[in-house]
Amino acid sequence: IIRFFDGSFCRLTGGPGKPTTGYTENLFCDDQTTKGFPRISEVLAAAEVEPLLQRKLPFFLGEEYNWGAAPNVARTSQVTRSLMTFGYPLQGYANTEEKTDAQEEAVSDAIIKRYSDAMQAQGDVGSLNFYFLSIPILMDMTTAQVKKDMMLAVIALVLVYFFMWFQTRSAFISAFGVGGILSSFFLANIIYRFPLDNRFFGIFHVLSIFVILGIGADDVFVFMDTWEAAGVKASQNNWTLEQRLTYTYKHAAKAMAITSATTMVAFFSSAFSELLAVQTFGVFSGILVLCNYLTIITFFPFVVIFHHKKWLMSTCGGCCTKCVPDPTKEVEKGRLVRFFENWYYHNIVVHKVVRWITVVLFTAIIGLFVFKATQLESSSQAVQIWKVGTPFENARYVAREDFMTSDETKSVQVYIVWGLKNQDRSSCHKTDFECEGTTVFDDSFDLNAGGGLGQTSIMDLCQTIRNVPADVENKLKIRRNRFDKQLEVTCLMDEIDEYFTNFQNRKTKQNLTLPLPAVEPTMKQAFTGLTFADTYYRWFELAAGAWITDQRNPVPPPAFSLYGDYLGGTADDTATAAQPQGEYGAQVKYMAIVVNTTLPEAGLGWEEGIPVMEAWEAQMQAWNKKMPPTCNKAFQTTPVQYRWERLLVQRELVKNAFQGIIIGLVLAFFVLTLATMNVLMGLYATINIALVTVCVIGFIPMAGWELGTLESLNLSLVVGLAVDYVVHLSEAYLECPKSDRKARVQHALSTVGVSVLSGACSTLAASACMFGSKIQFFFQFGIFLFFVIFVSLAFSLIFFVTCMGLIGPQGGSGSFKKAVGRCWARVKGDDSFEADERARHNNMELSDREPSTTDQYTVDNKFAVQRDSDVSATSLHRLDSVQTTSSLVTNPNVDIDA
Repeated sequence: IIRFFDGSFCRLTGGPGKPTTGYTENLFCDDQTTKGFPRISEVLAAAEVEPLLQRKLPFFLGEEYNWGAAPNVARTSQVTRSLMTFGYPLQGYANTEEKTDAQEEAVSDAIIKRYSDAMQAQGDVGSLNFYFLSIPILMDMTTAQVKKDMMLAVIALVLVYFFMWFQTRSAFISAFGVGGILSSFFLANIIYRFPLDNRFFGIFHVLSIFVILGIGADDVFVFMDTWEAAGVKASQNNWTLEQRLTYTYKHAAKAMAITSATTMVAFFSSAFSELLAVQTFGVFSGILVLCNYLTIITFFPFVVIFHHKKWLMSTCGGCCTKCVPDPTKEVEKGRLVRFFENWYYHNIVVHKVVRWITVVLFTAIIGLFVFKATQLESSSQAVQIWKVGTPFENARYVAREDFMTSDETKSVQVYIVWGLKNQDRSSCHKTDFECEGTTVFDDSFDLNAGGGLGQTSIMDLCQTIRNVPADVENKLKIRRNRFDKQLEVTCLMDEIDEYFTNFQNRKTKQNLTLPLPAVEPTMKQAFTGLTFADTYYRWFELAAGAWITDQRNPVPPPAFSLYGDYLGGTADDTATAAQPQGEYGAQVKYMAIVVNTTLPEAGLGWEEGIPVMEAWEAQMQAWNKKMPPTCNKAFQTTPVQYRWERLLVQRELVKNAFQGIIIGLVLAFFVLTLATMNVLMGLYATINIALVTVCVIGFIPMAGWELGTLESLNLSLVVGLAVDYVVHLSEAYLECPKSDRKARVQHALSTVGVSVLSGACSTLAASACMFGSKIQFFFQFGIFLFFVIFVSLAFSLIFFVTCMGLIGPQGGSGSFKKAVGRCWARVKGDDSFEADERARHNNMELSDREPSTTDQYTVDNKFAVQRDSDVSATSLHRLDSVQTTSSLVTNPNVDIDA
């Protein structure tokens, strides 16, 4: 902004000899910086009407600037900005095109080295807030911050380790438990990279370490809790160590298999996405869950047995004393197990008043989140890298929201392109997003054929666009120049035609007009000094080369910088002159005209942008139908920042998020139903997962977020993260030998309540570590993960078990296990199935029978085995809650396998 006051624009506005309108002197030649800026309003008022300055001025002023006010009225702006530019080519390079990447890297390094520390240390300027934006500095600081924030994963790992140590009471088991989780991460990488041949590994893949820490810890807790429960049974039934491990392995492996299968299926549903990042993340996460499961069921049991034999089954008199088994170890239930089984069950889950309060409260919560979910809107902003409040994010916000629109303001530019086809990416690897492939030319494009009809057709199209009806202008969002009110179309054909209309006034006396050639002899006379083969006919290329270089003018003409990127070509195969000179020998292979739109380059959402893109596509097809065959295959695109593609990615992310949720829920229902062999339980568990998902969707607008790239990617994880806890409880509910729903709920809480709580706590701790991140992606992922796990825990351990106590399946309700077993028995020709089912039913009835007031009670959770005299020895059963001394007989000699 200072340039308007220090004399920099003196020559640009005519010099000292050309007074500014309404003044006796040129205001822009007076250096006011040494005088205290006495004429601010007058200078700015003059700049508002000066043709060469009025397009530059808005870039420096805020939206509230009072443009057009009288010269004596004070001008005010709450914001302004300055630019520091860096030029090419650098020393040692011939031009800007030579090793462009190397030159850009050198300039970026220089900017970082010279200005990064100074900019960060600047602080505010007087009463003005100071912000700065620089892509090289931004990328350098972001890379450094990402490395710092990834150290949070190490902190999360340590927290999970200590929490696991607290739960298992063994540093040894915890160390190998965490080690097993990490090993599954590396094993998944190997499978993902080599057999599946995936080379893309993004930041989302790295963040999956936080996900697997929670899932892996949950599996460890399930195994250990089942092992401890088996220890109680072992002490009461005189099991051997092998029998205890058999029981643990059978129940824990099944429980983990069901949760792992549902989680894998939920993650694998993302593989249907067309977006590389989402697709490969879903595949990688599914493999990661599988590897973690295989690690737990193969490696971890050895760790537990080794630890048990080495430390727990011993009464050692000293370091050199031989250890002997101590059968009295590990017979007591843990305090948390007793809490879930007794107090929590009686006072929360089945309490006649509290259970209905729970239902009403959760119904209200669901209603609130459903309402908030209806307010979810798609984001129109680019991906936010830094958290709100950081200098870079503040600078982006001010630049986007607080300044006037000007010619310098970036808007979406639509290119209408001739001569190119889709890139040939057949040589690119399927996951190599950086591979651009090979350029494919449209050989039918020729601006010389048919007497140059293509040239006039493109000129006519430019004129058509400038004069489109108002409704078409509105649909295509074509921008009008704020000063001359003309639609902004950059058409090199118009420039070439104007150049050659005045050609006789330059180096030759020939007057040329498009289309070229008017007549071939005229072209040869116009370009004297060049020799032409008899077969040469590319007169347009000859003229275009003369125009864009101003006939080899040593000073690059404006056309070179303005239009150089809008056409290109190759050597002309028909040029056979022995000594071609000048521009002779070129062949235009592609060209473009550019139309400016009113769509902002930053802050454009897919809901606003895609209808415009589709309107351009339809209009382009209509225009092509009116073009000659040599140029009727034009297409529209937005190569600057790939704006159309980014909009399509935004829409695809939103679609993938909800498509992934639906597919995940459907697949989870089938997996749960098949795993539990119970349709009702599969339905209830899926409904619980769906309610968690609704709450997560409602949380997005509640947190002040919109549905953008980060939010869509996070939503693709919801089902996979929400299934574990409810699946554990569902499986344990149906594993109960009793048919009464309340007894089954109590059994589920007793069996896996601690595992569910422990697994959730470990994931909550890991996700909370990310709250300290300055990178928005990590910070938001941490909040998202924490919320999903917290809501999943609350819904499963409070709402789900309460509902199961009210409407859970009893007996064989919803089960198709009997039907499957009967069919399988018939296939095998086994007649014992019906007898076994009758025995099981009799035992279940006996288990459900309420004890009379005269019965004597033993301590809760003592176990008994009852043999029915009318059935085979395989019909054995245990009671989980109470045993009555009057009706049950304990048999210490029962084979656990039987």
